[in-house]
Amino acid sequence: GLEYAFALPDDWRASVPVVDRGQTFSLPLSRMADLNGNAWHIQQRTDAIHHGVSMRFVEYAGGRPTGRELRAASGIVAGCLGALTLHDAQGGVHPLVTYQQDALGNLGAVLDAHNAPYCFEYAQHQMVRHTDRNGLSFYYSHAMHEDGQWRVSHAWGDGGL
Repeated sequence: GLEYAFALPDDWRASVPVVDRGQTFSLPLSRMADLNGNAWHIQQRTDAIHHGVSMRFVEYAGGRPTGRELRAASGIVAGCLGALTLHDAQGGVHPLVTYQQDALGNLGAVLDAHNAPYCFEYAQHQMVRHTDRNGLSFYYSHAMHEDGQWRVSHAWGDGGL
């Protein structure tokens, strides 16, 4: 089984809202662990520059820190993830993935651990193309349906795919 722990502020009795039936509120997750002492301790910090939250996931094995951690950094758009990096026990830093958003919040590119991009293109906030690191693209056209929702009406890829 897994155990989950949630962070409560010191003044939680005063700051946790009264919740009416049918309403919810959220608490930040602070730890996930199995019954053998293997865990991820989660530390959150507000990022005033990007108006987001930076997080550290510290790995534990057998109840002891391994020296490894994952760090999640905010992107340029509030509430969006910007990058994940692995910090190993020897002090090495290994970028895992970087997310690039435009000012409208559209995902422009995902850069993998080798800095190879997977790119996205939009028209009126709807994805119209994505291109992988090898240059293969897929395209999408959209149409409004009877229920008032925009959906992909046609999809195709390079070379007749």
